Amino acid sequence: MPATTTKSSGINLLIPDDIQDLFGDPPVLRGEDENLYDTLMVQFTKLVEPKDLIEWWWVKDLTDHSWEIRRLRRFKVLFVEVRREKANELPQAPASLAQEHRRRQAHALHLRRRAGRRPAP
Repeated sequence: MPATTTKSSGINLLIPDDIQDLFGDPPVLRGEDENLYDTLMVQFTKLVEPKDLIEWWWVKDLTDHSWEIRRLRRFKVLFVEVRREKANELPQAPASLAQEHRRRQAHALHLRRRAGRRPAP
């Protein structure tokens, strides 16, 4: 397997040509830093020291899944922040749900008493 030196994030990463062709482009979205992805790949490569195709795919999977977990954690934080902002934009209800529930119970009790029926337990 001849090796190609891929210059990325200031690190020379040796990946055999045929392996690099199988990997294709990294799963990096717009706005994400490809250099960070490459650094993560380098770290896993140093740990595993892949010697065959199976080990290279393991490094690729570790890198891709770690990258996706990192992305999903950012999305979760973003989702919570957006929901919080939208909730703050909504007009505030005059009473909490518990207060509204108690008000409705009191009103139902009043109507029963007025009708001459005994209140429900």
